[in-house]
Amino acid sequence: MAMLLAFHRTVTRAHPKVYISAATVDHGLRAEAADEAATVAAFCASLGIGHRILPWIGEKPSSGIQAAARLARYHLLADESGRIGAGAVLTAHTLDDQFETIQMRAARQGDTHAFGSAGMAPQMLFEKKTWVVRPFLNCRRADLRNYLKAQGVDWIDDPSNADHRYERVRQRSKAPLNNTDVGEFLRRTETAATMRGDRAELVAAAIEAHASQWRCALFVMRDDGTLSRSLFAEVVAELIALAGGLVYPIAGPKIVKLRTFLDEAKPGSRLALGRCIVMRRAGNVLIWREDRGFADLIVEPRSVGLWDGRFRVENPTDRPVLITRMAPMTDSEDLDVPDAATASIAAAARSALPRALFTSPELSESRGNEPGIQPIPVIARYDTFLPVFERTIGRSLTRLLGLELYPAPPLGTVKLDRMMRQ
Repeated sequence: MAMLLAFHRTVTRAHPKVYISAATVDHGLRAEAADEAATVAAFCASLGIGHRILPWIGEKPSSGIQAAARLARYHLLADESGRIGAGAVLTAHTLDDQFETIQMRAARQGDTHAFGSAGMAPQMLFEKKTWVVRPFLNCRRADLRNYLKAQGVDWIDDPSNADHRYERVRQRSKAPLNNTDVGEFLRRTETAATMRGDRAELVAAAIEAHASQWRCALFVMRDDGTLSRSLFAEVVAELIALAGGLVYPIAGPKIVKLRTFLDEAKPGSRLALGRCIVMRRAGNVLIWREDRGFADLIVEPRSVGLWDGRFRVENPTDRPVLITRMAPMTDSEDLDVPDAATASIAAAARSALPRALFTSPELSESRGNEPGIQPIPVIARYDTFLPVFERTIGRSLTRLLGLELYPAPPLGTVKLDRMMRQ
């Protein structure tokens, strides 16, 4: 409500060509939510602001409900953004939310480096097309309430924000952000965000200069001694996440294990990590998907599926398609083996690629993919949520795979928290 009002009363006056639209997601988890959404709709109507209620329809999970609701909320907002042609979606995450997020990450992972301590990014790309902007990350929750009180506008408190079944609520009550800590916390997060962005630029440049790939199945990182050992390990970790279809980065004890392997392993040595095989070989590190944990996928007619977390498959036909791993090689097949690998390594990497077959045996005898169905590589780490901190890494990985680049973030993001204080 505070963001809606601040945007309406300041930005639209200064920039009359800016059009705003509001959306309320009704998750269908509380009976009162429908009336609350209707209250917001009425308030928007009084201001002449377009508004839609977006219901979360379908079965709700029995566990992990907040994470599922968050993902559903972003999907609904992104769909609405696309429907009206919005340049960005704004959410009102506050400094308190930022503090809680960082505390939760630290409690889960013991994460004190820049990845966790930078917190939520001020801009985030959702599913490669919708930029989400968080203009209130330097603004306290109490500031928003005081602003609304000063404007004579009421608000609605979500009772789930006081429900101790949820991790964020427990964290909030255990270690709230005190006013005396705010300045120091802001300095720490801003420093960590700068470090994270700077490090991402180094990683991205190293990918551009030293990484190559073969058939989106085998990834090669050249080790010519020009990169620091810590940077080299970070780039290899990014390639492991890419090759293994990992949503989260290699971190904690796993990154220590990787660094030890990269520093001490002899040529020919192998390490299984992150669903991948990592191999030292003659001045290179080779990475490919490990030979385990594959599951077949049926993609229904005119729908889309995700196979192994690594490939997106669109089925435009009127027949179901089976996505399975590549058939074994025959002696007559020529793999065009890259210089850094051997035929056996290339064959192992190739076997982890997908192939699409029509589910009726009589319709499909192909050893490759059926005509019209071509799996597209997915960057699992960034294709759903790409923080602006890591945008440079994301762009380098899209170039490596030959994919369309991620769009640039919105320009001239408005600092609404400053406007409210004015």
